[in-house]
Amino acid sequence: GAPRPDTETWRRLAKQRCTKGAERYLDNKLDPDGKLQVSALRPNERDWKLGNRDLRCGLWRIGPGGSLQATVGPAVEQDQSDVWATGTCLGLVDGTVGDPVKCSEKHSYEMISIVNLGKKFDSYPSTSKQNAYLDKVCNKDARTYSGGKNLEKLKLIVAWDTRTKASWRAGSRLVNCKVGALLKDKSGLAPVEGSIAATEEERKKLDEKKKKSKPSTSSSPKSSTKPSSEPKQESDGEADNPVDDVLPEDEPTQDPPE
Repeated sequence: GAPRPDTETWRRLAKQRCTKGAERYLDNKLDPDGKLQVSALRPNERDWKLGNRDLRCGLWRIGPGGSLQATVGPAVEQDQSDVWATGTCLGLVDGTVGDPVKCSEKHSYEMISIVNLGKKFDSYPSTSKQNAYLDKVCNKDARTYSGGKNLEKLKLIVAWDTRTKASWRAGSRLVNCKVGALLKDKSGLAPVEGSIAATEEERKKLDEKKKKSKPSTSSSPKSSTKPSSEPKQESDGEADNPVDDVLPEDEPTQDPPE
């Protein structure tokens, strides 16, 4: 019989045969920059020799380090925004973002909040508009999440994601605010160990401070906030296929800092 296609041929076939089916399943709302990617199960060597030529299309989530990530519920019911739950820490691999790890381990970013851009913008906001808005929101969220810790003293920076126009068209509105650290030469991310999440005592102190600072008659001027580091850029990266005989539409992307 015909020889079994090589990996690159399978990937090409999966993209050709599965993308349109995935779009139909998702009501034509497949986010090309979202958390879900088109994948396909191919027949193994034994099944191929027995004449099996079926390609089973599906959707999966791959972490920035290349491993499969759990999802809950049917894909058609999920928000495709590429975000992680608040409190998630992402690993560090060669100065760039890796798969989720415990925050007690060396990591690149800790997710401090999820922001819905749709509550601020009715139509797609330019990247500069997103940055201007998220600079304020994420710095505020960082103070709340950390219990008012001095991040500059801890040599940490506040960062965030932005959404592309293609993602917005697909319905993705959510982004992460996150905290990390840069290497001295700013060539990549520096390792961080431990969570900055506020303890119960720190939260109580922060709440008391907020109550005392509330003006009785008129609002006091807002203090200026030092701009955070610029948010991430998306760049292509290579990762090994985490499951034998399973093919993504494209290789998962890595997430280096600015």
